[in-house]
Amino acid sequence: MSNNGYPFNYTLTSYLAAGDSIEVHDPITSYFYVAATDVFLMTRTPLQFDKEAVWYKLADKNATGGNFKGDPLCMDISADGNTIFVGFKDGKLFRISGLNSVVDSHTGTIGDSLYAVTVTKLTLPISGQCVTSVAVDPRDDNKVIATCGNYGNEDYVFYSTDAMSDEPTFVSKQGNLPKMPVYSSVIDMTTGDVIIGTERGIYRSKNLSSWTFDSEALGEIPVMELKQQRLFVEDVTTVNHTDEGDFITEYPGVKNTGIIYAATYGRGVFRCENYKKEFASVPETPSVEGNINVNIYPNPVSSQAIVSFDLSESCDVNYQVFDMTGRMLMNQTLGRMSQGNHQININAENLSTGSYILRISQGAKNETVKFMVY
Repeated sequence: MSNNGYPFNYTLTSYLAAGDSIEVHDPITSYFYVAATDVFLMTRTPLQFDKEAVWYKLADKNATGGNFKGDPLCMDISADGNTIFVGFKDGKLFRISGLNSVVDSHTGTIGDSLYAVTVTKLTLPISGQCVTSVAVDPRDDNKVIATCGNYGNEDYVFYSTDAMSDEPTFVSKQGNLPKMPVYSSVIDMTTGDVIIGTERGIYRSKNLSSWTFDSEALGEIPVMELKQQRLFVEDVTTVNHTDEGDFITEYPGVKNTGIIYAATYGRGVFRCENYKKEFASVPETPSVEGNINVNIYPNPVSSQAIVSFDLSESCDVNYQVFDMTGRMLMNQTLGRMSQGNHQININAENLSTGSYILRISQGAKNETVKFMVY
């Protein structure tokens, strides 16, 4: 495993004997995509520095579903990592889907019978304008913003609410926005606010019916790039037990989630903390004596998790699942259960990759356990 030594937790589901080995999914592994002239490439080993990366050509100018020909300028990926939208200098927009199914040279090679990718050319209501940015709503990949450049045109912002359909429709959301090139865009991960970088600063819209100038700190300068940090990773501390003693190693996490960064022409990089997310494991609950001994396995989990817990007495039981912002995603009443050990199944298929908190409540008593989804 080549992830630069970064640790992750894994709970064994059975005992290992001397000489046994196990193979587990590495949550640190990343995919890397490159859109270049006439071609779209992918590698599954961008962090494996001990060998040369293996590249799959997922689309080219002869790809089925459209002529992927020309110079790409921008792209954005859906929250589930399965779809990328690519905008071109000559105004073309492509959707490349099925990325999560690319696992080897067969599924990632054009023309192979197992080729897993679908390349679709989408239609924008423009002629000759370059597509300068694409932004996919992290909450709904059907909602996509495409912005355009060039001077002397009527419309520069287009929006779709059915971007994953067979024939998506993009409509102009120019509204009261001055007629000028738009270079960058972001759809906020929590509120859905649309923030765009234009020739004359940043504008923002909550409902895409009107735009508000939101660039007092920057001024009326070109904003060439906007990015929001959408990842959250908690700090990780490991303890290595050796004959020479215990050694503690701390790995810092990612705590700038939600912050938006703006790269300007001539004035450097700015950041906006208005959308920063404050993280808390679980909403505060009264501390009550009693240990429910909750365990979850496998951990990390891909689809189904088994949760075991002990009850000290017969009582009503329920469980909740929270993301790392404290937002409740599941709330299930299990009813009255008897004293002793119990097991339940939890479906994690609809949870995005990341960390979560499971809380089991036994009457007034409760206990939490952290788990990961990959």
